[in-house]
Amino acid sequence: MGPSRPRCPRRTARCLVDRHRELVRAQTSVTFYLKLLNRLSSGEFPVDTAWFERVDRAVDQMEEAAEERDAAARKVLAALESIGAAAASVCGEGTLSTDDGRHYVPSLAEPGSTSICGPVRRP
Repeated sequence: MGPSRPRCPRRTARCLVDRHRELVRAQTSVTFYLKLLNRLSSGEFPVDTAWFERVDRAVDQMEEAAEERDAAARKVLAALESIGAAAASVCGEGTLSTDDGRHYVPSLAEPGSTSICGPVRRP
């Protein structure tokens, strides 16, 4: 039997699941408004005052959806960092190793830090 792996508390894992669901819903909203704007700009509708109002309204709604998505993404990162910190404290170190030798450092939000897949790169 291999070494035991640290497990996150159920409450923390549930928090991550809930935050991820929020992120998915928010991304779905952004995608909806993006597709709506694509349809409005496809030439299918006559360009008149009503069209400009619809485009303006869709842009405002997409902007709100994007802000909600960005807030949800920050909550997911916070939940992941919380789980990483809890796991690191169980191991007694700041770095966790995987079976294939990759390392995980819990500070996911900082560019240049290392995730389970390797260095985190930010555009």
